[in-house]
Amino acid sequence: MMKLNSYCIHSKVLTWIRSFLIGRKQKVVITGCESIWTSVISGVPQGSVLGPVLFLIYIYINDIVENLSCNAYLFADDMKLFSGITSDLDINKLQTDINTISTWTDKWLLKLNAQKCKTMTVGKSHNDQTHTYQLDSQNLCTVTEEKDLGVLINNDL
Repeated sequence: MMKLNSYCIHSKVLTWIRSFLIGRKQKVVITGCESIWTSVISGVPQGSVLGPVLFLIYIYINDIVENLSCNAYLFADDMKLFSGITSDLDINKLQTDINTISTWTDKWLLKLNAQKCKTMTVGKSHNDQTHTYQLDSQNLCTVTEEKDLGVLINNDL
């Protein structure tokens, strides 16, 4: 709610959004077996109209890029970091940005899955990459191609 309030959203609308997001519970049903009801402490309801709208207009995630030294692209819940790497200093800056993002996601209860995060070196020197980046002490997988929004991109573009 603190982020919504910082956008000067009218108090009545803020109260309505708060009632939509706060106090939610969920359970899982698999082949007729039900879990117990559990409080939902973060995120927006999937399948709702307001949930994606709040996320897509970056009310929730737009400040993730504020303290980064590298460039970043955001599209809904997808983020790409990119930077020219010409020295160990550049490698350290990128790793620091990954750490900064991890700290931000921990703070806002949006834990990242390191197994879904990948690195790719694009350009002439991609065969020389020996550095492995980490997210929460887990090595990130290095790939030579990746599908992004339906487009297959490889390390030679």
